[in-house]
Amino acid sequence: MVNLKTNKRLKTLIEKAKSGIDALYTTEISKFEEHTLEKKGDSFAYSISFEGGSEHLKYNVIINAIGAIGKIKEHIRDIEQNGDVETFINKSKELSLIMDLWNIDKHGYPLKQPRTQHYPIIDSIRSGLSGYREGGIIKYGNDEDNLATAKNMAIKISFNIVDKNTGKVLSDGDALLKSALEQIQDYISTK
Repeated sequence: MVNLKTNKRLKTLIEKAKSGIDALYTTEISKFEEHTLEKKGDSFAYSISFEGGSEHLKYNVIINAIGAIGKIKEHIRDIEQNGDVETFINKSKELSLIMDLWNIDKHGYPLKQPRTQHYPIIDSIRSGLSGYREGGIIKYGNDEDNLATAKNMAIKISFNIVDKNTGKVLSDGDALLKSALEQIQDYISTK
């Protein structure tokens, strides 16, 4: 019997999942920044938004994180060949949502056998400025050439998981990913 705790491929998949979740934060602020500069005589008004960036880029970052967790489950299932991981996942709201989202992305809707009683979709994708380490600051200058600088700041991609049929919010996306990964790691630690 293979020990899941020491399986090198599984460790690699876990690191990929962590990286996928970490990718929800990016220090490449310029990809998401949108500026507006209005001049009136000697003064100006400067506004900045962090909602820029392609919707497809944001979606791909999210679905890659979901898929990375799904691949961990697939690898465990292939190793164990006894269905224990499937039973474990079916008992978890978070892992069941992740697997349904991943399967919808792979196979489309409707799912033949959804794990949840919902049709979960990724919704309300947005991005915003976030301090990702202690001391995160953004400074605004007083002239056109030095409008803003950021230190220890990142753009965070946020999203909700919503039931397509009812519109009900099922989970915050970031919390869902972190909880699902933690749960699958807990499962591995018991094997």
